[in-house]
Amino acid sequence: MTTTNHRDTPPSLSPDDIIRLAQYHTTAPLHPFLLSPTSHQTLISHLHTLSPATVSQYTSSLLSLLSPSPSLSSLITPLIISYINLFNSHKIPHDRHSFKTLQLFSPHLDNIPITDLQLVSESIVNGFPQINSDPDEAQLLDLLPKCLHTVFNSDEIDKPRDSVNAVFDRVLEFNWSGVLLVKLVSIIREFQFIDKVRVRRLVAKVFDEMHRVELQDLPLLVYQLLVLASKGVNKREVIEGIIVFFGGKAGLEKGGSTIVREVEGTVLLHVNFAVKQDPSLGQEVLGLVRSDVLVIDYFVVGLLLSIARIRRYGENVMGTLKTALSTSYKDHKFSRHCKWLPDGLKKEYLQNAISTEAAVLRAVNESNYGREHVVPSIVQLGFVLLESVEEMSHQELDNTGLMGSQELGLQMLKSLFEVHDMARNEIIEQCKFRILSLKPEQSVAIIRLLGNLVKNYPHPMLEFISHLKELLDYFGFMQSKVASHLIDVLLPLIKFSHNLQDYIILVVRKAMFRQEDQVRLAAAGAIINLIIAERQCKQNKPCFYQESSSQASSSQVHEGPPVISNDLFKELSGLLQRCLYQQAKVKEVVYRGLLKLVLVDPLTAGEVFDFLLPHFLKFYKEDGQLDIIQCVKTDNGKICVVEPLDDLLSCVSWILLLQPQAKSDVRSDSWASFGFSLTQDTEVILNTIATELEKAVDDKKIELENEFSDLVDLYVSLEKNVANSTQSDGTRKGTTQSTAVDPTYKNESDNTKCIKEKAPVLATSSICQLFKTSFELYKHDTTKSKLLNFVLNAIVFQIKSFAYVAKDDPLKGLIYGDIKLLGPPLLKLIWLLMKKEAKGKKDNGDIKGLFSLALMCLKELVTVNSHSGEEIREIEEMLLESVGEDVSDSECDHEYQVNGIDNQREKRLVTKFVKPLFSKLLHAKFFHEVEVFRLIYLKMG
Repeated sequence: MTTTNHRDTPPSLSPDDIIRLAQYHTTAPLHPFLLSPTSHQTLISHLHTLSPATVSQYTSSLLSLLSPSPSLSSLITPLIISYINLFNSHKIPHDRHSFKTLQLFSPHLDNIPITDLQLVSESIVNGFPQINSDPDEAQLLDLLPKCLHTVFNSDEIDKPRDSVNAVFDRVLEFNWSGVLLVKLVSIIREFQFIDKVRVRRLVAKVFDEMHRVELQDLPLLVYQLLVLASKGVNKREVIEGIIVFFGGKAGLEKGGSTIVREVEGTVLLHVNFAVKQDPSLGQEVLGLVRSDVLVIDYFVVGLLLSIARIRRYGENVMGTLKTALSTSYKDHKFSRHCKWLPDGLKKEYLQNAISTEAAVLRAVNESNYGREHVVPSIVQLGFVLLESVEEMSHQELDNTGLMGSQELGLQMLKSLFEVHDMARNEIIEQCKFRILSLKPEQSVAIIRLLGNLVKNYPHPMLEFISHLKELLDYFGFMQSKVASHLIDVLLPLIKFSHNLQDYIILVVRKAMFRQEDQVRLAAAGAIINLIIAERQCKQNKPCFYQESSSQASSSQVHEGPPVISNDLFKELSGLLQRCLYQQAKVKEVVYRGLLKLVLVDPLTAGEVFDFLLPHFLKFYKEDGQLDIIQCVKTDNGKICVVEPLDDLLSCVSWILLLQPQAKSDVRSDSWASFGFSLTQDTEVILNTIATELEKAVDDKKIELENEFSDLVDLYVSLEKNVANSTQSDGTRKGTTQSTAVDPTYKNESDNTKCIKEKAPVLATSSICQLFKTSFELYKHDTTKSKLLNFVLNAIVFQIKSFAYVAKDDPLKGLIYGDIKLLGPPLLKLIWLLMKKEAKGKKDNGDIKGLFSLALMCLKELVTVNSHSGEEIREIEEMLLESVGEDVSDSECDHEYQVNGIDNQREKRLVTKFVKPLFSKLLHAKFFHEVEVFRLIYLKMG
C-alpha cells in the first residue's frame, strides 16, 4: 500500500526547478506537482525560506506557469497575501522584479473569492504608512482598483458597496506621503465605481497634502489631475486646486527659485496642452477668474497667458485680464473718494490693485523660465493695456504705488524687450503698425514706448534701424504732433547711427516741400530738435538751464562708439531759412527752437543772432520803429498774421539777456548795429523792465513804473480793439455775442489749444517783480487796478502753460523757474482785497474782479503743485504763512469750532485760513468765488 501511494505522489519541484521550468516553459502540460493541492503549502513556504532577492523571481516564475483558473484560488490567495505581507514589511526588495510580479497577480484576482479579495484590499491599504520616499514602495496600489471593483460588482456578499466604501474611507483617513499621493492620483480614474462625494473628498485631500510632493514630481501630478479633469471628474475643483496651490505661498517653498520657476513653466505647458484637448477646461479657468473667487496672482496671470496661445481663447483672456485690472482701479478710485468707507477697506482696495499690477509684472519677468510659449501673449496684452483708456488720472495715481494700465503695459513690453531677443522684432513691428493705424491720441502711448526702448536699449535698437526707416517713410502722412513726437523719440539714436541721422534729414527735407501746413510745421520742429540733439551729443551733458535732468537698405547698421557728425546748424541753415518763409506757426517753432539751442549750447548765440539778423531787419525801420504792417495781411477779408513778431522779439531779447552768461565771441556792437534797444515800446521788454525794477530807486524806479503802465495801457487798448472787431464781425454774420467782455475772466475761456501751443513771453521771476510793483502801486492808488489785472492774467497763462511743458524742455528752467514763487504775492493780494472790501471800498467793482482773478490763479497754482504729499504740505504752509500779512489780528483771532478732523496741520489750516476767508466771502456775497475757493480746498485733498 505504501509503495502504491508513493507512486501516486508527483515528484516535488524545488524553487530552482520552478524558475528553470518557467524559463523554458512551452505549451506542454503543466507539471503535476504544481496542480496538486497538497503541494500548495510547500510552494508558499518557499517565500519565507528563499533569499529576499530571489522571492520576486520565484513568485513571478510560479505565476507565469499558472493560467488564471478558479481551481487555483487555493494557491493564489495565500500566495498573494503572503507576498503582500513580505512587501509591506520590506523583507523583499522593491524593484522591477517586484513590479513584474505584481502585474502577474492581476489576471488571477478575478478567480479569488470575494472574502479573500477583501483581505487582499485590507493588506494593501495597511501598507500605506510604509510608503514614504521611494516610488517603488507604492507598487501594490496597482492592484487596489481591480480588487475593489471586483468586490463592488460581486453578489456573493451583502452590501458590497458598503464594503468598498469602508476601504476607501480608510484610504482617506491616512496621512499621505508625497509618493503615495502621486500614486493615488495616477489610479483615481480607475475608481469609477466610487460615489462623487468620496471622489470630491479625495481630490480635496490631494490638494491639502500636495505640499508633501517633491518638486520634480509636481508636473507629472498636475498632468494626471488634468487628465482626470478632462474625463469629467471634478473639473472645477481640480482647476481651482491647481491655481490655489501654485499661486499660494505654501505651495512651492522647497527648492531653489530657478527650479520652482521651471516647474511652474512645465505646469503651464501641461495646462495649455490639456485645454487644447478639452476646451471646457479653459472655460473653467476663465469662469473662476471672472467669478472673483480667486485673487489675480502671478500664476493666474501666467495661466491665462498660456491659455491665450489657443486661438479660441485669445480675445477672451485679454478681455478678462484687462477687466480685472480695470476693476481693481475702479474699486480703489471709488473707495478713495467715498467718505463712509472705513480706512481699512480703502487700504484693502488699494493693496488689491497694487497686487494685481505686481502679479502681471512678475508673470512677465518669469517668462524666460520654461514658459517662452507665453511671450506672444505678453506682447498682445502689453499693447492692449498701452492702448486702453486710463481709469485714473495721473494725480490720482500719484503717491499710491500704482502705475496705471498704460504705464503697466509699457513696463511689460520694456521688460520683454530686455529679456527675450525673439520678442524684439515683434514689438518693433507692432509699434510700427499701430503708430500708422491708430488714432493720433492712441498712438502717443505707442511712441512713448518706442522712445523708452530707444533711451534704455540703444544698442539693441540699432538692429532695427531698417524698421524705423520704414516708419519714417510715412512722416509726411502722419498727424503733425505724432510725426514730431516720433522724430523726438528717435533722436537719441543718432549718437550711434549716422545713417539714421541722414535719413531723418532726408525725410524732413521732403516734408518741407509738402503742401500741407501741418506737415511743414512738424518738419520745422524736427529740424530744430535734430540740431539740438546733435549739440547735446557733442557736449554729452544736460542743459545747464534745465531744472531736471528707397534708402532704407542702402547701408548696414553697426554698433559702436557715438558718432560725432558735422555742425548740423550750418548744414541745415538753408532749410531753416526756408522755414522763415512759411506760415507764422512754423516761424514760432523756429524761434522757440533757436532759443532752446542757445540754452543747450551758449556758444551758438552768435551764430543764431547772425542767422536772425537779416530776417529781423525786414521789420525794422531806420527811425527805430517796427514795421507792424508787414507782419499781417488780409486773406478773404480776414486779417492773418504772417510774422509772429512777439516770438521773434522774445527770442532776440532772451538771447541778449543770456549773452553775458554765454562765453561767446559776439561783439557788443553787433546788437547796436541796427539800433535795437530793449527799452522800445514792445511787450517783450517787460522782462527787462522787471529786471531793472528790482534794482532801480528814486527817479529811475518811477520812470520804469510809468513805462510799465504805458505798456499795459497799450495792451488793454489793443485788447479792446480786438474785442470790438470780433463783435462787429459777429453782428454782420447775424450771431449773438455779448457786448461786455469781463477781462478778469478772459483766460478762463481761452482755448486750451492756444495755451499748449503758445509759449509765454514773460519769465516767472519777471512776473513776480511786476506783481510786486503793481501791488504796491494799487495799495496806495486803487486806480492802478489795471496793472494788477494785466499781471494776474499773465499769471493764469503762465501757470496753465506750465502743465504742458516737458520736464526736459530747456525753456522750463529759464521761463518758468520755481512756479510756486507766485503763491505768496497772490495770497498777500487776496488778504488785501478782503480788507478793502470789508471797509466798504468798492472801487467801482474792481475788487470783486481782481479777487476772482486772484482766486483763479491760486486754484491753478494748487492744481499744478498737488501731485505729491510733499507738494501739498508746501502749499498748506504757504497758506498758513500768508495769514497775518496785511491782516489785522481781529480777523484771525476767532476761535472756529472744527469737528471731524484729526490731523493737527489740517485743523490748523481750516481754523486759521479756510474758515476765516470762507466766512468773509459769504459775508461779501461773493458766491462764485466761494465755489472757486471750495475747489481749491478739494484740490489739496
